[in-house]
Amino acid sequence: MIKKLYYNPKDREEWLVLRTGLAEKGMIGGSDAATILHANEYKAAIELFYQAVGYTEWSRMSNEKMIWGTELENHIGEMYRYYDMETGSFVENYEAGRKVNEVRNVNAIILNDKFPNQFANIDKFLPDIDGIGEIKNMNGFTLDVYKEPSQHPLFVNCPVGVPVGYYCQLQDYMMVCEKDIGRFIFLRDGSQMIVIEIKTDEMLQEALFNASNDFAGRVAKGREIMANELDKNKQLQALMEIEPDITGQQCYNTFRTLQIQERELRDAELTMAGTQEQWEAGVRYMQVLEEEKDLTERKNEAGNFLKTEFLKHQVETMDFTDGDGNDNGKIGMKKRLSVKLKF
Repeated sequence: MIKKLYYNPKDREEWLVLRTGLAEKGMIGGSDAATILHANEYKAAIELFYQAVGYTEWSRMSNEKMIWGTELENHIGEMYRYYDMETGSFVENYEAGRKVNEVRNVNAIILNDKFPNQFANIDKFLPDIDGIGEIKNMNGFTLDVYKEPSQHPLFVNCPVGVPVGYYCQLQDYMMVCEKDIGRFIFLRDGSQMIVIEIKTDEMLQEALFNASNDFAGRVAKGREIMANELDKNKQLQALMEIEPDITGQQCYNTFRTLQIQERELRDAELTMAGTQEQWEAGVRYMQVLEEEKDLTERKNEAGNFLKTEFLKHQVETMDFTDGDGNDNGKIGMKKRLSVKLKF
């Protein structure tokens, strides 16, 4: 059964209270879907876990970008009414005042008994296709990062040009709302509307369902620890036994480093006898550092050669189409070096 928790769209605090209450139960919204799948480069599942159990405070900060995003969302949704998905025409419909799409606001957080550890806070409902609309005000550079298909096995169906985090978000909304179709409505650089339609991705949705259940179970145990153990150091030791798995993400590294810097120690210096496993991890770390240094130097050397060639020949693009007409890629240099070769 689907249930809606309504809120005043102009009252951010009311929305925050509702959303935080669900998150503290370990429930996952669309914006955290990629996080629990370890596909969010900005936030690791471990950070979300410590926030949900109450060990770390939620960030409640608002900023100018968030305000503009919220305000532009409604405007972009209104302009989408003029966009013809079949022909891609927009200007003709707008100038003629001809609206070809219906758009509805849903000022509610949506729950579904079938997915007890997920919720949806959709941007728009699209009655014409009985689907979900996800609106983003995007800059071209961000979209260009996703020009190539994702190599991650979970995101093989993610359309080119769509960030995988947004793909996870819309798939989560489609699950909870039991809809088979979703559309991304992107405004690129404030001057071009891009609409991309997706269908149900059963493999990704199953992964989201399993990951959300696993995460909620960890959070439930974590909140019990927080309620029964008052010593912060002991809380941390117990929580570390059930926290999400270690990953190689930079955001995981950043969060764990911050935890170490903020820890409370009873002694000025604590030392333990190292284990074989710890020693081996340290060796791997040192080896990779050396490899990374070598790779960085080699990359810089190749890049500096190419930049020198661009300056020498006074061009912006190197085209490697061969005599048979085979496109082997291009190298470009405007504000930055762009190498896209087929090899």
